[in-house]
Amino acid sequence: MVNPCWKCTERYSGCHSVCEKYKAFAEENEKRKMERYKSFPLASYMVETSKKKRESYMSKIRGK
Repeated sequence: MVNPCWKCTERYSGCHSVCEKYKAFAEENEKRKMERYKSFPLASYMVETSKKKRESYMSKIRGK
């Protein structure tokens, strides 16, 4: 799996938010991760729990 940004001649700071190649790559990568997590329920639980804790912590820091 190779990130489309690797050796990209059109790359610039902040381009991930507008690059269609990167968006497609990220979406496919997320699908692969979810499939992998489904095969390991405990790992999936741990990842999701960590994400929720991090999001909660970050929202407290930001004052939301």
